[in-house]
Amino acid sequence: MTKKLKTTLLLTLLLTLITACTTTPAPTPTLTPTSLPPTAAPFERSNPTLPLAEARTVAEGGYTFQPVLGSIVSLNGPQAVVSDKDENAFVFLSSNPSNGNTVIVALDSFLEALTNDVGPLESSPPYSFNIAGQPGTAVDVTGDFLGDAMDGRIAVVPMPDGRLFVIYGFAINGYWTGDGELLFESVSGSVTFTP
Repeated sequence: MTKKLKTTLLLTLLLTLITACTTTPAPTPTLTPTSLPPTAAPFERSNPTLPLAEARTVAEGGYTFQPVLGSIVSLNGPQAVVSDKDENAFVFLSSNPSNGNTVIVALDSFLEALTNDVGPLESSPPYSFNIAGQPGTAVDVTGDFLGDAMDGRIAVVPMPDGRLFVIYGFAINGYWTGDGELLFESVSGSVTFTP
């Protein structure tokens, strides 16, 4: 499979997953590591060192973010995708109605759907993660993504208007350490929620 075809498939799949995991009715929670309240120390965002481009507003999604200069950006309704120019690292942003789902339920649902659709994942214990001043929950993930080794982070944050904001960043083949994580931190640190 070519890199372009793999990227197109990946974007379609992840945008579908993000939407599905926050728009389905809240299931009865099961006891899994992520369904426990965050116990790890809150995530401390480093000062991003990647230069940011002009802010992009996702009006349907109720948020604004700044992509990294030179990155590839795609907008689709309430969703956005940012990737590095070589398509080794990706950040997916989306907002959807909560439909009564808590942050933990949405995070669990997203992890389950991602594991079922793209490959097995292992996640860290959940920890506190803030976006635009809103407290949420995140996990770090490792696993297989369509045949490539990957590392990343998934965070879910309630928005002031009642929707849930999901941001999922990952990189393949060891690219997370360094620029992949910096791409995620830079983009997630630039998010603001709009009225």
